[in-house]
Amino acid sequence: MTDLEARDYRRMLDLAVALLDSFDPDWSLATAELNDALHGGLCLFLDDVRFAERSGRVRAWAPATPRLGRLSWDMLLHANMGAHPIAGYYAGGGDRKVVAIDDVAGPGHWHRTPTYRTMHTLFDVDDQIALPLRAPAGAIRSFLLCRPPGERVTERDLLYARRIQPLLVRVDSHLRELERLRTAAPDRPRPQRRAAEHGLTPRELTVLSLLAEGLTADAVARRLSISPHTVNSHVERVYRKLGTTNRLTTVLVARDLGLVTGPDTRQDE
Repeated sequence: MTDLEARDYRRMLDLAVALLDSFDPDWSLATAELNDALHGGLCLFLDDVRFAERSGRVRAWAPATPRLGRLSWDMLLHANMGAHPIAGYYAGGGDRKVVAIDDVAGPGHWHRTPTYRTMHTLFDVDDQIALPLRAPAGAIRSFLLCRPPGERVTERDLLYARRIQPLLVRVDSHLRELERLRTAAPDRPRPQRRAAEHGLTPRELTVLSLLAEGLTADAVARRLSISPHTVNSHVERVYRKLGTTNRLTTVLVARDLGLVTGPDTRQDE
């Protein structure tokens, strides 16, 4: 039976810690890990792609060129990705599990698509594996790891992708909340700087900000793709660092310190 090595799990944990402990994280850390661990020649990130609306964007990283320019990526998306078997699988209401080309395309179908011809010609890649993240209905948000010609996706590759996918989902939820917080009050000092001054981690600031918006621990857990127990652990650490003992006092202190903004009109999930 295929299994992963201990070093694989250590790498996954190191990646999650590096992304969650940064106030300005970069997906290039994740794509570098995916390219390395899964022997990728190219890693794409389909960012809120909606084929029906022809919207969204594609970002790309390759080992030889860690961050590729966006030149032609939107064109590639609009002209070709709709014919991609994996994209069609997710867009058609398929579940959000990790899949490879062979899981969703019939024999020989992939190599007859315009997407294959384009990607093989431009980037010399072939077999692919997708690690989807949470996305609204009708949208695709996913990493797409592309293998060099002759290198097929193995059972070990699929297992690694399945193991790291939950970590990437949690990190993605965290990063999107951080970005929302960053843009919520552009005229005020950045909460991230205030948080660092008071010893709060990015994860603790995110949890604190959601609590200040009126979300329950269960709602915060759903928003961040973590357990309520983990949320409560973060809250307890926030209490200790701010010298408070309950949620109301903590939110008031956090507002006085510039860690969170005032209440808004958003409703609980």
